[in-house]
Amino acid sequence: MHSRDRTPPLGALLVLLGAACLRADSLAGHPDRVRNLVGTIGKGNAIEMRLTETPILRTEGSETFRVGTKYSGYYSYKRVGKRIQLSGLYNAQGMGGAVEDPTIEIEEFVDGKKTGVFIGHFSESGRYSGTWETWEPARKIPFRLTPKR
Repeated sequence: MHSRDRTPPLGALLVLLGAACLRADSLAGHPDRVRNLVGTIGKGNAIEMRLTETPILRTEGSETFRVGTKYSGYYSYKRVGKRIQLSGLYNAQGMGGAVEDPTIEIEEFVDGKKTGVFIGHFSESGRYSGTWETWEPARKIPFRLTPKR
């Protein structure tokens, strides 16, 4: 019986190493971003929100493209302090390609149940504003959040 050398050929090893380095370099240019926001839902409901934005990337050949953003985090009413989980996804390609002023929908969850959604836009200054909607009872209330200083 012949013993087989299980060491991969040097060329294959270099290709795998090169691909791993390319992927790491591509991701290094697209780090997660954390937003700490403060503001209100309606007229007097003060809230604080912490969102982590994670780029969704697609690689074609040797180029990596950002095709969307995943949102995760929480918010809490200042009076209550209990954290409400948040999760959202934005498809940057939209129906017909990239969108100039995207609507960002971030869903809220209490005990694993979807209880509401923030539907809004981020401004160039980092403000997130729009409408907060809930179903039990059905309500649509404006919200305005600005970066925490």
